[in-house]
Amino acid sequence: MHFFHGCCRLPRRRYRIGAIDSVGAVWEPSPDGEGSYTGDGCCSSLVSPANDARLTQPVTFDWTDVSGAASYTIQIDDSSAFSAPIVLSQTVTPSQLTTGSIPGANVDRWWRVRANGPTGVAGAWSSTRRFRTTTGPVATTTATAPPVTTTTLPPPPTTTTTVPADTVAVQIAEYDTAKRVLHVEATSTSSTATLTVTVTASSAVIGTLGNDGGGYRGDLAWSVNPQNITVRSSRGGVATRAVAAK
Repeated sequence: MHFFHGCCRLPRRRYRIGAIDSVGAVWEPSPDGEGSYTGDGCCSSLVSPANDARLTQPVTFDWTDVSGAASYTIQIDDSSAFSAPIVLSQTVTPSQLTTGSIPGANVDRWWRVRANGPTGVAGAWSSTRRFRTTTGPVATTTATAPPVTTTTLPPPPTTTTTVPADTVAVQIAEYDTAKRVLHVEATSTSSTATLTVTVTASSAVIGTLGNDGGGYRGDLAWSVNPQNITVRSSRGGVATRAVAAK
């Protein structure tokens, strides 16, 4: 029977475990525990833009498909070493990306791509290419036009011209009892006014005086002596007079 003493140890052994996913892609842990995606073709090949291309934004990046890849990660940086912070790192499903958000203009930038397996394990990075954008980032915001302010001006003031009333005077007011005719003579400071004769007590209209160019007069038939008359002008003047009977 043999005994092992505490001073003796068994030699260490190392091992690695690999896995194959449903599409035949292989994941092999590296010594630090991380894996790499090695599906058919292993890595994407960059298609465009070409190395040292001069481009205006937006820029479309294109690369070859990797069999069994579930997605792709594209990185754009201002260093070929792709040291943090990365200018742009984005995971996309198609093997293409169009972006207009690359900062700076006429500055060297580098880009690379790698495939990601269905289980999320990332493959090796592609080769890198250098390029320059000749324009800055493309604006993505939509400028909103300021609201149109409509100013409604008040209507112009209405100018009302007030014409002063004319002055009316009654010179003669006589009633011929036999003929039943009222004779009236009057004047107005307006040569274009119309003078109407009414009974003062009842406002009954007796008639209108004629304009002879220098004054107003008229012989108006009326059944009784009105006793008192009022002469009204179309221009506003008013005058009254007692009627004399003859």
